[in-house]
Amino acid sequence: MKQVLFLYNPQSGKGKIEKDSQAIGEMFRQAGYSIVDGPIDFSRNPFNGHETVDLVVVAGGDGTVIGTLSESCFPNFLPDTRQNLFGGYLR
Repeated sequence: MKQVLFLYNPQSGKGKIEKDSQAIGEMFRQAGYSIVDGPIDFSRNPFNGHETVDLVVVAGGDGTVIGTLSESCFPNFLPDTRQNLFGGYLR
C-alpha cells in the first residue's frame, strides 16, 4: 500500500485545516493510501522517519510552505490557495 505523509499547520487558516484533517485523511484512504498525519513541529525536520513515503502533502500558509520546502528533498510543489503569497508567485 502506498503511504502519504500529510503535515499541516493547525494555526493556519484560522484553524480550518485541523478541523478538515480527518476528512482529508479519509479521502487519501479511499484512494488506497495509508496515511501518517499530524501538525507540523517546526522545531524539527518533519521528514525524519518518513523517508520512504510515496507522497507528501503540506497544508498551511507561506511560513509553513517555505519552512517545509527548506527541509525537503521533494522537488514538486502545488500551491493550494489564492491568498498564499508564495503560491501566488508561482502561478
